[in-house]
Amino acid sequence: MMGVIYNAPVGTVKSTVGLHFFVGNYYSATEVCEPVTRSLPQIVQILEDGKVSLGVIFSEEQISPTALSNILINLGDKITTLNKEFFEGMLEKTSNRYFFGVRVGEWSEAFVPCEPRELLRLDSVVYTATKDQLKSFIEANNFDWLVTLTSLINKSNTNFANIARLLVEYFTEVDGFSPASLARVIVACSKMTNIASPQLESVMRRLLDPRYELGIVTSFENDAFSVQCTQPLNTKDTPLVAVDDYEGCTHIGVIVERTESEFKARISKTVIEVEEKGKKRKKVITGQAVTLGSPVRMVRGSDIEPIFKFRDSDVISLEIGVIPGVVNADGSLFPYRIILKPGENCNGAIIALSGRGKTNTAEMLLLRALMHNRMRGRHLKMGGVVLDKHGEYYQDFRSLVPLFKTEKQNGLIIVDPFEDQKYRIPVERIPFWVFTKITGSQQAEFVIRDLLKALYQEEGVNKLTGEKIGAPKDESGKERLNLVSLQALNWFIRADEPDAKSLLEGKPYHKETIRAALRSMKTAKSLRNIIQGEWDDDEEQYKPVAVEGNLYGELWRAQYNGDWIIINCSRFEKEERSILETLIIEQVKSWREKAFIEDKAGFSSHPLFYFINEEMTESFVWMVEEEIKRLSDMATGARKYRMGYLYIFQSLRGVEPFVVSQAAGFISVLQVPQETDRQEVLRRVPTDFTPYEFYIQHGDTGEAVMSNIVIDTPFPVKVSLFEDLKTSLLASEKSEEDLDREESLFKEP
Repeated sequence: MMGVIYNAPVGTVKSTVGLHFFVGNYYSATEVCEPVTRSLPQIVQILEDGKVSLGVIFSEEQISPTALSNILINLGDKITTLNKEFFEGMLEKTSNRYFFGVRVGEWSEAFVPCEPRELLRLDSVVYTATKDQLKSFIEANNFDWLVTLTSLINKSNTNFANIARLLVEYFTEVDGFSPASLARVIVACSKMTNIASPQLESVMRRLLDPRYELGIVTSFENDAFSVQCTQPLNTKDTPLVAVDDYEGCTHIGVIVERTESEFKARISKTVIEVEEKGKKRKKVITGQAVTLGSPVRMVRGSDIEPIFKFRDSDVISLEIGVIPGVVNADGSLFPYRIILKPGENCNGAIIALSGRGKTNTAEMLLLRALMHNRMRGRHLKMGGVVLDKHGEYYQDFRSLVPLFKTEKQNGLIIVDPFEDQKYRIPVERIPFWVFTKITGSQQAEFVIRDLLKALYQEEGVNKLTGEKIGAPKDESGKERLNLVSLQALNWFIRADEPDAKSLLEGKPYHKETIRAALRSMKTAKSLRNIIQGEWDDDEEQYKPVAVEGNLYGELWRAQYNGDWIIINCSRFEKEERSILETLIIEQVKSWREKAFIEDKAGFSSHPLFYFINEEMTESFVWMVEEEIKRLSDMATGARKYRMGYLYIFQSLRGVEPFVVSQAAGFISVLQVPQETDRQEVLRRVPTDFTPYEFYIQHGDTGEAVMSNIVIDTPFPVKVSLFEDLKTSLLASEKSEEDLDREESLFKEP
C-alpha cells in the first residue's frame, strides 16, 4: 500500500479533492494535502465507502511527474480510459512526495488484524490514526508485526537503530504504552534482517525500560529460549532467570549455555495470573511458549512464591537453605523448603562426593525436623532414626537434647549401644534369619528352626554351665519355640556337628546344611554390640544382664510420638550396622503394619518416621539379592505406613535402580565434578536435573540442586550451615539466668 497522510484534525474529512491514488506500489495525494510533519513510520487510518482500516506508512520518496507518466504507460490495459483521464488530470495537481506502506487490518471500534497487503482503492482517503486506534493497534496480541517491520527495514533508506528509535518515540505518546510489545517485534525482526548482535544490544540498552536488566529473548524452540544480553552476564550466584511475557505471565528459566553476550535457558515453570470467582490468583503451569523480545531479568522472590504455595496443615515443611540470587522484597534471600506429605512418597536421597556437604544437609534436615515438631500435632510430626557411622551426629546434637525434651516425650535421645546395654536388643527379639543373613545360607533356617524346637522340647543343656535351656515366652506367658533365647544362642556358639545331629535324629538334612546352620548361628559372636548380654571372651558365651528397657522400647515410643533417636555406631563393624538397620526397619514396619490393619482410619494420626543411613553406597556393595528385595519392599511400603528413608550416596554406580526411583520425596544433588558419575546421576534421578548440569559440576561446597514431591521443579539451593543454626538456636534458648550470668561477665568493674 502507498499513501500520503492528511495532517487534518482527527475524524475530519477535509475535501473530496484529497483523493489518494496508486501508481504501481506507490500512493500520493493531491496538492491540497498538508505536508507530513511527523517522522516516519506512522500509523494511518484509511477511509473507503464509510469503512475504516488501518495501515502503516514506512518511507517517503521523490518521484517526478515524468516518472509517474512512464509508470502509467507501463500499466497498460490495467488502467481504463476513464482512469487515464483521471490520472492525467490529477498529475497536474500532485506533489512529488510519495509514500510507501501496507494495509494491516480493519477498524470497527477495535482493531482486527489482517494479512498485510498492498491494496488501496482510487477513492481511498488517508488520515492520521486516532489515539484509540493506536492503542488498539499495539495491544492486538495476535497481530504479526514481523512482515510489517521487516518490510520497513528492508525497503527504507534509514537504518535499524533509527527505525527502532522512531517506533518507540511514536508509541510512547499512547497512554499506557510499554516498550515490551515493540521490543518483541524489533528482536524478531532483527533476526529476519541479519542485524548484528552488538547493534541490537546497543538499541535495546538505549530504548528499553529497567525490566531488561539481563537481556531480551531473541529465539524460542521447544522449551529453550536464547537471550541477547543488555549488560555483562554474571550468573555465578544463580542460574535462574525470569522472563516477563504478556501481562500476568512470568517464565522461570534455567541457564544451560552462556557466552559473554548471550545465553540459552530452558523453561522450568510458568506462572500466570488467572481470575476465579472474581478474584485474581497466581497459577503454575508448564509447556508455555516464550514470546520473542520479552524482557529477561533476575528472578525475584515474588516470581517463585506461587510455586511454593501449599497448605501448612497438610505437609511437613523444613527450611533447608536459600535459593541463591532470588531476593525477596525485604532484601532477604528466598528460602527453600523440603516439603514432605505424610502418606505420600517421602523417601529422599542426597548424592555427592565426600566433603561436599552431605552430612551438613542431613543434619540440617534433622534439626529442622526437631524444630518443626515443637509446634505440631502428632499426625504432622516427623521422627526417625539416624545410624551414625562416624559419631558426627552423636557429637553435634548432644548439646541440643535438652532443648527438645518435654514432660510428655523425649524429642531427641542419643544412645550408644557399645557403652550401654540398655540400648541393645534382647536376643529373643531377633529373628534367627538375621544370623543366616551374614553367611547367606538361607536353607539353614529350616535346620535352625528344628534345632530350637528340639532344644526347648527335650530340655537341652548348656554344655558349659550345665543349665537347662528353657523356651522363651511372650507377654501372655506362652512358650515361643521359634525364638532364640540367650541360653539357646550360647548352645549354638559352642555346638558342633555331632551335637546338632543328635538333636535332629530322623531329620533328612544334609551334613553341609547342618554345618551352614551352625556356622550362621555362631556369627552371633560378632553382634556383641547389638545383643543385650555381656560377652565373655574366655567362656565364649553371652551372660545375662540386669537392665531395665531395651532399644526396641525407645524405638517404639519414638515412632509413636514422633521423636528422633541418634544411634552411635562409630565402634560397630560394617555387618553390625547393617544388621541393626535391618532389625530397626523391620520392627518399625511390623508395628506400623499391625496398627494399620487394626485401625486404618486412625492410622493417619501416626507421625512420619524416617531412617537415615549415611553409607548406602557401601551397603549396596555386599547386599545379596534377597536383602535388596527386602529393602525394595520396605521402600515401596513406606507410603502406606507413613515411613521414609533417606539414602545418602557418594555415587550411584552399583546402586539398584529401584532405590533412586523410590526417592521421590526429595532429591538433593550436591557437587559431582566427575563426568561419568554426573551423567549417571542425571540419568537416574526421577526428576529432570539436566538443565543444572553446569551448576552441579562447578558448584561450591553446600550448593545443591533439589526437588521434592510437592514442588517437583528443581531449584538451586545454598544449604544453610548446621553449626550456624545450632549456635543461633542455643543462644535463643538460654534462660534469663544464663543470659544475666553472661552479661555480668562483661560489666565494667
